[in-house]
Amino acid sequence: IDQCSIAISEREFLSSTGNFNFVYTEEVGNFSFITTLGGQYFRTSDDQLGYSGSDVAEGSLTIGNAAERNFDADAPFNEALTNGGIYVAENIGIKDRFFLELGVRVDANSAFGEDIGPQAFPKVGISYNISEEDWFVNAIPTTAISYAKIRANYGEAGLFPTPFSRDRLLVVNPFNGNKALTFGNPGNLNLGPERTRTIEAGLDLGALNGLIS
Repeated sequence: IDQCSIAISEREFLSSTGNFNFVYTEEVGNFSFITTLGGQYFRTSDDQLGYSGSDVAEGSLTIGNAAERNFDADAPFNEALTNGGIYVAENIGIKDRFFLELGVRVDANSAFGEDIGPQAFPKVGISYNISEEDWFVNAIPTTAISYAKIRANYGEAGLFPTPFSRDRLLVVNPFNGNKALTFGNPGNLNLGPERTRTIEAGLDLGALNGLIS
């Protein structure tokens, strides 16, 4: 009789997200205001299990009647990550020429170290529509340059740590027929996001009544 074996892998992955966004606009004289308030939440969980059996009856779908049963050394595997954040931004316009935008986003993440609280990521931007000025319109025909804007921005963003990387862990490995403990992840109570800072500056131009930009 041929010896049969069976290997089974199971995985449950669940992702949930939610967000809201509120925008309010107002004009007061030569000033315009656009206020944005929002929030975002997401959570992912990943559960994996693997096991196998050898010398099972032909046609078996489970390892219930296997003569030898084994579990995957890398399973069970459990991982979960939760993040929540809110953001607020204000765009202030002056005479439809000058614009100033200020904003900040605050995030809290389950992978942050115990000594790290919510993290703030600010942004600021300015722009100037030169083509709205009378001296520009009188100096350059709109058929040549129909639109011109100078802009500059600064912003910060964060890359979240991987789950459990903040935790100090011990690894249990079998050795010579007995369980043995070895050092695993060293952990870091001050573990926070990897920050990225970006500076951008540019000039937007439109020519030939907007045919070229």
